[in-house]
Amino acid sequence: MRVLRISRIALVLLVCLPRRVQAISGLEYRRWGLGQFDEPNEIANVMKADDLRQFLAAPNEFLRMAAVRRLGALEGVEAIGPLVEIMEKEPTPKGLDQLPLVKLEAIRTIGRIGGDGARTALLKMLRYYWENGPNVKDKRCYRLDRDFAPVVCLLLQELGRWPWDGDILEQAKKIAFSEETQKYYAYPGDIGQCAWELYLQCDMERKGIRAEREIGLYLFKSLEEVSGPLRPGTIAFMKRFAARALLARLSDGALKSLVGEFEREYRETPMAKGDRYTERHTILRTRISCIKKVLRDKARL
Repeated sequence: MRVLRISRIALVLLVCLPRRVQAISGLEYRRWGLGQFDEPNEIANVMKADDLRQFLAAPNEFLRMAAVRRLGALEGVEAIGPLVEIMEKEPTPKGLDQLPLVKLEAIRTIGRIGGDGARTALLKMLRYYWENGPNVKDKRCYRLDRDFAPVVCLLLQELGRWPWDGDILEQAKKIAFSEETQKYYAYPGDIGQCAWELYLQCDMERKGIRAEREIGLYLFKSLEEVSGPLRPGTIAFMKRFAARALLARLSDGALKSLVGEFEREYRETPMAKGDRYTERHTILRTRISCIKKVLRDKARL
């Protein structure tokens, strides 16, 4: 379930990033947004948390971001409280060409620390952001709040690190099924899809579904349960994109094995009267086609 995790987060952040920014911000800035950077020597060589203060207060956003990562490496669980405080104090970026780099790195650092304290902190952040919503007058303009979508999407991603948890499942379900999500955030790679991915993950954990074959079968059943118009603003639309994204996290071997299994069943399924294909044939053909597309997409990454 963790395969292609970096690529998945990349999609989330690139969707949250306006097109104009994608064109002018440069590859390095996007890498920073994904947490792909090397710590400067002056930070990497720091051995005491107190010596990071000057960097955590630096005007340069990259230095603050790198210092956040180092703080987590030095302090471990003890860093969770200070990282939450950094999240609360860090200003919202101004301008459509900005991402909340420091906040994103703080979230990733807390996720890497792991444990109950990290889970509690991330879940509390998610609830806070969701309950307060974007800082705009009209929620249709939520992307103008450069904190909201990138932070909420990454929090949903990071909470997927934990085994099944009732509180996480409840919050994921609340966001996934909410009218607000359907009205504003139901686009590929956006909050709605991320919430549905977390909800499906939690549901699988709750049901003890962990083997790749069983995960694949569960996801196909989820896809086949989808009904209604497949357009942005519908649960069907978000659920389909989420299930397909989770399928892409399965190993190539597991996906190819499922193709073989479905092809055998397709050949062995009896035809209807008049040598007509049955509904089961159609379902299996759709499953095979879906997996082959996922494999092609993965090969292009």
